[in-house]
Amino acid sequence: MIAAAIAAVVAIRASAPSDLNEVDQPLQAAYVADVLANGHYFLQWDHQGRVATKPPLYNWMASAFILLRGRPSEFALKLPSILAALGTLIVTFLLARRWLEPWAALAAPLLLASGHHFFKMAYLARTDMLLCFWVVFSIYAYERSRDGEGKALKWNVLFWVSQVLAVLTKGPAGPVLVHVYVLARLAVERDLRGYLRLGPGWGIPLLACVSLAWVLSALYQGGDPFIERVLKGEIVFRLKGTGPRSRELQPFYAFLPWFMARFLPWSLLAVGAVLRRGDFSPLRPQSRLMPAALWLGSMLVVFSIIPSKRPDWLMPVYPAGAILAAGLFRQMVCTGEKASGPVVRCSRVLFMILPWLLAGCGLLSLYLLAVHPHIPLIAASASRILSRTSPWVVAAAGALLLLSGGASWIGMRKYRPNMALAGFLTALMALSLIYYNAMTTPAATRDGDELKQFMERAGEMIPPGEEILFGPTRTPAQFFLLRNQQPAGKESVIQHVSRGEPFCLIMRLHELKEMTGAGGVNLDILLVSHYLEYDHARLALARWRGEAHAGGGTHGERKSPLRPLFQRGGTTFRAFFDPPFHKGGSGGI
Repeated sequence: MIAAAIAAVVAIRASAPSDLNEVDQPLQAAYVADVLANGHYFLQWDHQGRVATKPPLYNWMASAFILLRGRPSEFALKLPSILAALGTLIVTFLLARRWLEPWAALAAPLLLASGHHFFKMAYLARTDMLLCFWVVFSIYAYERSRDGEGKALKWNVLFWVSQVLAVLTKGPAGPVLVHVYVLARLAVERDLRGYLRLGPGWGIPLLACVSLAWVLSALYQGGDPFIERVLKGEIVFRLKGTGPRSRELQPFYAFLPWFMARFLPWSLLAVGAVLRRGDFSPLRPQSRLMPAALWLGSMLVVFSIIPSKRPDWLMPVYPAGAILAAGLFRQMVCTGEKASGPVVRCSRVLFMILPWLLAGCGLLSLYLLAVHPHIPLIAASASRILSRTSPWVVAAAGALLLLSGGASWIGMRKYRPNMALAGFLTALMALSLIYYNAMTTPAATRDGDELKQFMERAGEMIPPGEEILFGPTRTPAQFFLLRNQQPAGKESVIQHVSRGEPFCLIMRLHELKEMTGAGGVNLDILLVSHYLEYDHARLALARWRGEAHAGGGTHGERKSPLRPLFQRGGTTFRAFFDPPFHKGGSGGI
């Protein structure tokens, strides 16, 4: 079931237009490219020459997957996040099995996988999901070490090793979160001395030594930029909410509405579970769900104290919310517990209304798909969304919403937990199918797909072994050409020209035109992309063939008609091939 859940997540996300241009993923792609192309293993630089802000574990893992595959690919770049998501679901199930009944324990990772924020981050090339896995696994290792059973040392070792790997993923955030949970639980039990059973005498030195070794190696390679961008920018400024992090200032309560909105509808059940009173309250020290409630609350408190806030920090909180939600969901749909308190009754009312809303979304999708071209008032907006994906995708998602809405209502009405759970999960997957294929920015712009097409064509046109210079760009362009890469500026281009050897150059078209102006460099522009970047710049591939500068003219003085690069299935992609030319002469391929 867990494998099927993560397979569904990956299938839906992979079927949608590429989002590799979004959410800081170009930075992660640039770090991986720096490892593979330039051999910078301990400290990486991005595509604009800035030092990496995160430790290198994610980059090492992605580089290994790319080497195994034999060529760069978006899936291999995101595979560490996918595997971390799978691992998080498995460990969530193992933890839930300790605190819940078997049916609810299996439901917990399924609820987690269907949450919008988890669904999104599981297929992003970022460190957040990998950090989430190390935090959740550390909590599981701690819980197992409490059991004793003669295997405490093994789980203590795993606890500290996972802390080390968390540091190598995203710095000190992981160990801080885990220790907050551990100390909070020991404080509730009035057993702070129990922390000594984890072996901090050797664990903390191990953690400190590995952390210090990476910091010193990165400081040796990065110097002042590492101090300013990482030690100050990522730690000092973030904790104080000053400098570049001042734009991330949020009120202290910001994480609660973020959690509620990004984990709907299960966040309603998670909060309901915490608010329960009497024998079912997870806040009672004797409650089996007390650790999950403490996990949720302690991490939210820590996040709220820090002035600088980002929603993605919530990733390690969602597993606790899923466990709490699964416990209340089971009681809500089991016949024997119809009258188990106001929280359960209110939750039942909400989740009896939700299937009607889901079925209504399905009917609306099918209705708009069938008749929207004939209704002038909604034709424009509906066409703009529905035209971004195949009608079959919209039809399938609409039908699934309609059927799953009915199934979930019947399951709630007849107290059939399997049917109710399957209906809600299917509906959420159908909503995600529509959202990622038709309603996101990548679905509207198709920038990620067009960038991959442009770079695939550029790779075919660049002679093997020829050096490639990359200008500053906000896209992960250089990730797709992992050979002979160097940063490009006007001075470096002139320096390469002076060597007399041919080279290729990929940079923004308007910057390239400046280089080919009067007194500039004589370059053949071979390939021009569509507008790929946030600032509406276009990328261009140019080549210097070792010829002397002939002078006179710019790219704009010779108009060469653009024609589509290629077509597939009747769709013309907006990447273009521009016949090369020389200033003062004609060109050809």
